[in-house]
Amino acid sequence: METILEEVKEQLNTKEVAQMLGVTEQTIYNYVKSGELKPLNADWAIDGTYYFQTEAVEKLRVHFEKPGLDTKEVADRLGVTINTVAKYIKQGKLKGIKQEYRGKERYFITEEDLSAFMSNHFVQRDTRQVIFMPDTKYHLYQLFIHPETKIVGRLLEIGNRQEGWLVTENGERIAVNRLNEAGFKPMRTIDKVTPSTKKGYAVFQIPKPHHVKSHLYKILDMLFWEAGAQNLKVAEIGDNIKVEVKPILLEKETAARYEEELDLLARYIVAGKVEKRPGGMLINSNVKSIQAYVDEGMKKDLLEIAAKQEITLEELVAEMLKEGLSRYRSQSGKDII
Repeated sequence: METILEEVKEQLNTKEVAQMLGVTEQTIYNYVKSGELKPLNADWAIDGTYYFQTEAVEKLRVHFEKPGLDTKEVADRLGVTINTVAKYIKQGKLKGIKQEYRGKERYFITEEDLSAFMSNHFVQRDTRQVIFMPDTKYHLYQLFIHPETKIVGRLLEIGNRQEGWLVTENGERIAVNRLNEAGFKPMRTIDKVTPSTKKGYAVFQIPKPHHVKSHLYKILDMLFWEAGAQNLKVAEIGDNIKVEVKPILLEKETAARYEEELDLLARYIVAGKVEKRPGGMLINSNVKSIQAYVDEGMKKDLLEIAAKQEITLEELVAEMLKEGLSRYRSQSGKDII
């Protein structure tokens, strides 16, 4: 009897395997179909549930476990492009080890090597913030209130691991996972917004407010509510907050509600435009398209480089143009007219 019980403990069902690997149950079925996981009851299943040996699942978990930070995660930490991270690795400034992960070779960087690089070679000046917490649906700078005491606070910090801190008007710091316990509720949540396919960003540099009730936060509220977190980039630089916004059109009725916020926003524009249109108010970028024709072999090379760096061809070409223009200006010793 003890042997049977021990065998049962060494088996996991589909749901348990999904939780252990941090994926959906459908993904487990895909693993079975591809042969990456072999169920004990391959020929039969109760209500579609498979059973797997715990040892086999653990081996798959270790196989899929990332050996470090990938280039995208490092780029987000440093506030640079993936292509720039690849250059640091190629130059030997940043130690990256190429390993196979989920059927594809890519570079990985350990936390220790990233820390050493940042100490020796890199000064963070423009660190992009994590601005949205998928689990809670909370966003950076979101306004909260305690319904009974009427005390308000804002979510002023979100860490890379989705930890966050609310700061109240009294200066109290409360961890996000304690907000319900502390009695704080969001004043408003973000409606789901479709990611914009428009090119470029309008860029604003807003003085960092010194109090959670500052009127400057109203600008950020408007941008999060109307543009959506997926259409924003935010970086705190010294005493300023740099905000990049995908082009959006605020319809007349909406623009009328935000007249004060739009007037303030226009004062802090760095690149792009805030202008009236017949349909409302347009927040637009200065990005314009250019067209170029290259040899087929060159395009193939560019596509291969973009694939290796895990960025789009468009992002790669834009990065190369910026670097080439900067090099030309440096070599020519004069501005381009």
